[in-house]
Amino acid sequence: MIPFNSRPFWLTYLAPLMAGGYVIMALVITAIISLITLATTWQKAPHNQSLTPQKVPTVMFGDLRGYFESCGCHPVTDLGGVERLGALISRTRFHHPELEVFSTGNNFKPGQFTIENRFIQKALELIAPSAMLFGLSEMAHLAHLKSHNNLEGYLLTHDRLARQYGLQKVVRTKSSLVFGLLYDQKNNLYPDAKDLAFMAREIARAKKTKTPHRKRIILLLATTEPSEFLHRYQDPLKAIDIIFKTYPKPLDTPDPGVTQHRPVAPMLLYPEMNKLILSSFLNGQSVITLHLQHQPEAYKESLNLHSLWRAHQNKQTFTPHIMQGVLYQWLTANTGTTPGLENLKKEYGLVKQQRFQNKVQQKLGHLVASHYVGSEVCQGCHQSAYEQWLTSGHSKAYATLKAQQQHENELCVACHVVALHSKGGYTSSIYTPHLKNVGCESCHGPRKDHVLKFHGVSQTDNTSPPTNSAWQCTKCHHPPHTANFNQSEAWLKISHGF
Repeated sequence: MIPFNSRPFWLTYLAPLMAGGYVIMALVITAIISLITLATTWQKAPHNQSLTPQKVPTVMFGDLRGYFESCGCHPVTDLGGVERLGALISRTRFHHPELEVFSTGNNFKPGQFTIENRFIQKALELIAPSAMLFGLSEMAHLAHLKSHNNLEGYLLTHDRLARQYGLQKVVRTKSSLVFGLLYDQKNNLYPDAKDLAFMAREIARAKKTKTPHRKRIILLLATTEPSEFLHRYQDPLKAIDIIFKTYPKPLDTPDPGVTQHRPVAPMLLYPEMNKLILSSFLNGQSVITLHLQHQPEAYKESLNLHSLWRAHQNKQTFTPHIMQGVLYQWLTANTGTTPGLENLKKEYGLVKQQRFQNKVQQKLGHLVASHYVGSEVCQGCHQSAYEQWLTSGHSKAYATLKAQQQHENELCVACHVVALHSKGGYTSSIYTPHLKNVGCESCHGPRKDHVLKFHGVSQTDNTSPPTNSAWQCTKCHHPPHTANFNQSEAWLKISHGF
């Protein structure tokens, strides 16, 4: 019972209910207005297919091809290295948390799965790209990668190969839809109708999602025949926004490297198809970046492709929409380091040192019967040639190696000593100090028999006669180890009589 003398019923019970109703009604009206505004906004926005793709900070790399470290023989060629690559990506992620990183693959050296390949794989796990193309070098090492559960992150849109190897056919990031294709007529690798249909369905599905900026459609491509690929698949490729591809040279060709002025890495323009293909630079000497607003001091050594294009377009009207934000950035000593990869590099240093020491022990038995005598022995009869050698860089080659702390790295030592890979050749600075540097026998071969016969100790000389050995130069003087090497000019500097 409600006491007779209490406050009126409506004031006590109904008024709060009425007030709550007003609040709910206000909220409902606000929600309706918001929905009407949102619907109007959608109708005003252009159809999704005509929207430009998102301008997402991006780093693309690839084609390391077994080069875990940069070559420090010459300042100009001291480019690349996984440690620098990781430092650049780590620093860029700090400034751009939305960064997307893609690899065009071919990061392993062909042949045996070397120590360098193993450490590159560890580095890739630390770098953690958004997607990695499963290229020809990865395919060659499938058994190793599969046995070590290292296939995560790899991409290949070829249905048959993707199912056979257990790979992703497409990678969907927050801002991009990424496909990966191989086109190699020699190895009978190219996308078929089923692969192209899959790509079309995925692209159509992505474009149905209404957003202010649609997802980018990216293709990671491995081919040595880009023009033929583009013309063959011209229609299916119309929807692709960005094509990143591996360096055009096959895996087993000599490294093209860089020149003294570090030219722009391969960039292929197809105005008639409105397509731009950006290629990675061999041995990981540079990376491609897109839409990075914040450029740290260490990134100054880069090339703005838009400026380059505007300066050389020869009255062409085609300017790809992504050109404005594209930079090729060289991985120089200024790039810096990052803790995880710095530790990995130290680990690699210990492993390669142990590998070298093991080889030393294996080769000691060959020194007793060595046919190499060292350049000082040649001096007795070939004084002028010896003096000319002393003035050349060849006589200081080992010191250059030691200064870079690479004197126990067999990948580097071979071009700084005499006959590292031959029986009785250089073993170490302790056991064979006379074979340090690039000496006479580096080009002319072992001369012990020649010396013994001259002194009457032996009646036979089984060594080949000394010849002008200019062809030998390119065994070591090739990019990325030597910049702007001119064999004819270099030979004149060391040419000598016998």
